[in-house]
Amino acid sequence: MKYLPAIACFIALLLSFSLKASPAQGAICRQLGEQQVCIVDIRRSAKYYWQYRVTLEVDGQTRPREIYNCRDRVRISSQGDRLAFQNHGLGDLICRLVQR
Repeated sequence: MKYLPAIACFIALLLSFSLKASPAQGAICRQLGEQQVCIVDIRRSAKYYWQYRVTLEVDGQTRPREIYNCRDRVRISSQGDRLAFQNHGLGDLICRLVQR
Protein backbone atom coordinates (compact mmCIF):
# COMPACT_ATOMS: atom_id res chain seq x y z
CA MET A 1 0.00 0.00 0.00
CA LYS A 2 2.89 2.38 0.58
CA TYR A 3 3.83 2.20 -3.12
CA LEU A 4 0.34 3.05 -4.36
CA PRO A 5 0.95 6.85 -4.71
CA ALA A 6 4.15 6.21 -6.65
CA ILE A 7 2.40 3.80 -8.98
CA ALA A 8 -0.46 6.27 -9.51
CA CYS A 9 2.02 9.03 -10.38
CA PHE A 10 3.80 6.74 -12.83
CA ILE A 11 0.53 5.82 -14.57
CA ALA A 12 -0.50 9.49 -14.74
CA LEU A 13 2.86 10.33 -16.30
CA LEU A 14 2.46 7.61 -18.93
CA LEU A 15 -1.05 8.80 -19.78
CA SER A 16 0.09 12.40 -20.16
CA PHE A 17 2.71 11.35 -22.71
CA SER A 18 0.22 9.26 -24.68
CA LEU A 19 -2.34 12.10 -24.82
CA LYS A 20 0.17 14.50 -26.38
CA ALA A 21 0.56 12.30 -29.46
CA SER A 22 0.65 14.22 -32.72
CA PRO A 23 -0.70 12.73 -35.95
CA ALA A 24 2.82 12.12 -37.20
CA GLN A 25 4.16 10.61 -33.97
CA GLY A 26 6.40 7.70 -34.81
CA ALA A 27 6.76 9.00 -38.34
CA ILE A 28 10.08 9.57 -40.07
CA CYS A 29 10.42 13.31 -40.61
CA ARG A 30 12.98 15.15 -42.72
CA GLN A 31 13.50 18.69 -43.91
CA LEU A 32 13.44 18.75 -47.72
CA GLY A 33 14.25 22.24 -48.93
CA GLU A 34 11.74 24.46 -47.17
CA GLN A 35 9.24 21.64 -46.56
CA GLN A 36 8.85 19.42 -43.50
CA VAL A 37 8.11 15.94 -44.85
CA CYS A 38 6.93 13.10 -42.60
CA ILE A 39 6.32 9.52 -43.72
CA VAL A 40 3.18 8.69 -41.76
CA ASP A 41 2.62 5.19 -43.16
CA ILE A 42 4.70 3.08 -45.50
CA ARG A 43 3.98 -0.43 -46.78
CA ARG A 44 6.15 -2.47 -49.11
CA SER A 45 4.44 -4.44 -51.86
CA ALA A 46 4.81 -8.20 -51.42
CA LYS A 47 4.65 -8.88 -55.15
CA TYR A 48 6.69 -5.90 -56.37
CA TYR A 49 9.28 -5.41 -53.63
CA TRP A 50 10.58 -2.20 -55.23
CA GLN A 51 7.21 -0.48 -54.77
CA TYR A 52 6.05 1.24 -51.58
CA ARG A 53 2.60 2.53 -50.68
CA VAL A 54 3.24 5.74 -48.79
CA THR A 55 1.13 8.24 -46.89
CA LEU A 56 2.99 11.53 -46.44
CA GLU A 57 2.45 14.60 -44.35
CA VAL A 58 3.97 17.69 -45.99
CA ASP A 59 4.02 20.85 -43.86
CA GLY A 60 1.26 19.44 -41.65
CA GLN A 61 -1.04 18.48 -44.55
CA THR A 62 -1.66 14.76 -45.05
CA ARG A 63 -1.52 13.68 -48.68
CA PRO A 64 -3.45 10.74 -50.17
CA ARG A 65 -1.63 7.41 -50.35
CA GLU A 66 0.64 7.12 -53.40
CA ILE A 67 2.77 4.32 -54.80
CA TYR A 68 6.49 5.03 -55.11
CA ASN A 69 8.27 2.78 -57.62
CA CYS A 70 11.96 2.89 -56.71
CA ARG A 71 13.04 0.78 -59.69
CA ASP A 72 11.45 2.93 -62.42
CA ARG A 73 11.71 6.17 -60.38
CA VAL A 74 8.03 7.08 -60.75
CA ARG A 75 5.20 7.73 -58.32
CA ILE A 76 1.66 6.72 -59.03
CA SER A 77 -0.95 9.07 -57.59
CA SER A 78 -4.25 7.93 -56.10
CA GLN A 79 -5.91 8.82 -59.45
CA GLY A 80 -3.45 6.60 -61.37
CA ASP A 81 -1.24 9.34 -62.83
CA ARG A 82 2.42 8.32 -63.31
CA LEU A 83 4.83 11.11 -62.40
CA ALA A 84 8.62 10.90 -62.69
CA PHE A 85 10.73 11.57 -59.60
CA GLN A 86 12.29 15.00 -59.36
CA ASN A 87 16.02 15.16 -58.65
CA HIS A 88 16.58 15.28 -54.89
CA GLY A 89 12.80 15.22 -54.34
CA LEU A 90 10.36 13.15 -52.31
CA GLY A 91 10.81 9.99 -54.35
CA ASP A 92 14.57 10.02 -53.88
CA LEU A 93 14.12 10.63 -50.15
CA ILE A 94 11.68 7.75 -49.71
CA CYS A 95 13.72 5.27 -51.75
CA ARG A 96 16.91 6.28 -49.94
CA LEU A 97 15.30 5.84 -46.51
CA VAL A 98 13.81 2.40 -47.22
CA GLN A 99 17.07 1.03 -48.63
CA ARG A 100 18.66 1.28 -45.18
